[in-house]
Amino acid sequence: MTSATGEAARSTIRPAVRSTAADGRSVMTELLELQPPVRAMDTSTGSSSPVDIKPENTILCTCMECQDPIRDKFILKVVDNAYHATCLRCSECAEPLTTKCFIKDDAVYCKDDFYKKFGTKCSYCDDGIAPQSVIRKANEHVYHMQCFKCIICKREMATGEEFYLIPADGRLVCKADYESAKNKGELR
Repeated sequence: MTSATGEAARSTIRPAVRSTAADGRSVMTELLELQPPVRAMDTSTGSSSPVDIKPENTILCTCMECQDPIRDKFILKVVDNAYHATCLRCSECAEPLTTKCFIKDDAVYCKDDFYKKFGTKCSYCDDGIAPQSVIRKANEHVYHMQCFKCIICKREMATGEEFYLIPADGRLVCKADYESAKNKGELR
């Protein structure tokens, strides 16, 4: 961006998004806008005509992902690492990350994949539970809504319905299947 007088615009820093990773580290993503090549006067020849400074003279950093110099107008910075806008992707699903991300063991994750991998696990399917997910709880066990079901008939149980919890592993049995198994002598 150049003003009417030909001066290069100053760099602007976009607002950063700060969050806390599961390991307690603060994770920040910020979008930086770099200056276009600066125009300068050629003092070696005494000429008053402007000379473009080459883009390679404006390299600020190296991309953490591809290890190439960043010469783009925009870079993404996560903690102390810089990335090309096209290189910052979730290490699980490869979706581009543009506003926020999570880091664990030097890997970068989107919110959903971070919680699936490192968050609370469902007692039925053992998949991670994202923070915005609606859940059901039975004692210390947590379930996705669709996983709160009987292990025998596979029917999802409704709010207020009676069930039996197998404490050792968190499996659920609806009242009808429990009573049936009990009457057949299958339960001890």
